[in-house]
Amino acid sequence: MGVIFDRSCTLWRDDCGAGGSCMFYDNGQLSLGFLGLCVGVSGASLAAMVVAVACYRAPTAVNAVVVEVNGAGGTDKDAATDELTRRILFQTDF
Repeated sequence: MGVIFDRSCTLWRDDCGAGGSCMFYDNGQLSLGFLGLCVGVSGASLAAMVVAVACYRAPTAVNAVVVEVNGAGGTDKDAATDELTRRILFQTDF
């Protein structure tokens, strides 16, 4: 990032032969430098996102285990609902 500032400097302060600081910047060159930096970083993040989406694999159920739940036998409201409440499906990866 400092390179962008250094390249857009138009007038350097020279203190006794030692490297000094910049007194004036070319605003057009400075803005183009930062625009290029933003476009480059955005492009890199977009490329990383495309690679991540391309490599993603949805998890699958390896083993399905059905567990019977011992419930207190209630009324005969609905046999299908009672059966549904007694079975719980767990997805496990052994």
